[in-house]
Amino acid sequence: MVSQVLPDNLFTRFAAAADPDKPLLRFLDDPPLCYGEVFAAAARFAHVLIAHGVKPGDRVAVQAEKSAASLILYLACLRAGAVYLPLNTGYTPAELAYFVKDAEPRLFVVAEKNLEKIQAALPQLEFLTLGDDGRSGSLIREAKAQSGDFPDADVGMGDLASILYTSGTTGRSKAPCSVMEIFIPMPKACARLGNSPTPTSCCTPCRFFTFTACSSPPM
Repeated sequence: MVSQVLPDNLFTRFAAAADPDKPLLRFLDDPPLCYGEVFAAAARFAHVLIAHGVKPGDRVAVQAEKSAASLILYLACLRAGAVYLPLNTGYTPAELAYFVKDAEPRLFVVAEKNLEKIQAALPQLEFLTLGDDGRSGSLIREAKAQSGDFPDADVGMGDLASILYTSGTTGRSKAPCSVMEIFIPMPKACARLGNSPTPTSCCTPCRFFTFTACSSPPM
């Protein structure tokens, strides 16, 4: 019997260094979410992305408030091999049109409250929604029916993890692309957490979102 060889990428290294029973995220007065819970939620989100046609290398644009679900969606993109494209919540539909033309996302996850106006401005895109509380929206609803297991995409450390557009204060916004290998310190940092993670310092995914305030767990 031949054993399955796992992909060597940012998520698989992160997961290999984690204790599934130890806390990863803590949100205000809510109980912390453990690594295992977060990874299972990311699997459910990844299944939703695949169901909407996302393939490895596709961009997934996200314009939603910071929440547990937003962070888990980032991990879901890693698991699916997709490229996470976060967009400032202050961008107007007209401004979003530039980023969409430039990055060509396969899917756009937007704040539930903004769906109608963004969909009207960008009718060519497929959308999922996410509520500001991280508990509502079509992404959450569809994820509830999905499995907590997911076969991680066969992508490597040289593949893209994210695209982070600049603010554009000196001209047109630029799009620095981050491959997975630049986040190599993440698994080691997370492995040192013990039982005392904090929203702003627990690991690279949290620093990626500069969590200063968090909402409740999504599931």
